[in-house]
Amino acid sequence: TLQHLLALPGNGGLAPHLTAQMAAYVAARNNLGAFLAGEPQTAETARLAAVELSADTNLDATLGTLQATITDRLTQSAVQAQSAAHRAQVGLLWSIPIGVIFAAAITAFLAGHALQVEHEVSRREEVQSEIGQRTEFEARLQRALEMSKSEQPVFDLVAEALDDAAPSMRSELLLADSSRAHFRQVLVSSD
Repeated sequence: TLQHLLALPGNGGLAPHLTAQMAAYVAARNNLGAFLAGEPQTAETARLAAVELSADTNLDATLGTLQATITDRLTQSAVQAQSAAHRAQVGLLWSIPIGVIFAAAITAFLAGHALQVEHEVSRREEVQSEIGQRTEFEARLQRALEMSKSEQPVFDLVAEALDDAAPSMRSELLLADSSRAHFRQVLVSSD
């Protein structure tokens, strides 16, 4: 597992002498077969024991240093992850009010546009209604004028039409004689 971990990219320099130290320890341990066989201790076996103890100490020191380095890296990674999570949390918290402000602005814009469209439609409907009323008024007046047989009913219709068309205005109808030089007043609308 350790060799697999050290083979990962960026981890090769963590323990550059570990393989050699492990090989030296395994070789020194294999040379201690005399102790396992129960042979009496000699100067050579004492030297082999010292070599094995030195290889074991070197390997333990390297493994301790490696463990401390990996622990430091894991701690740094955890701190960086925690810092990134905190930044993401702060960013998310900032995005909420910004999103609310943006949504409110879009809603206000769309509501204003909807009101503007509604006013425009209402104004068009009023204009259409006025045109329709005027057209209906003109058609009724035209039919009434066509049915009249003499001047007096026509004057009465015109007086009534003037009162309907402009009730707050005073108006009068002047009739020209055949020479068109003189006018006579034939009706005056009420005030």
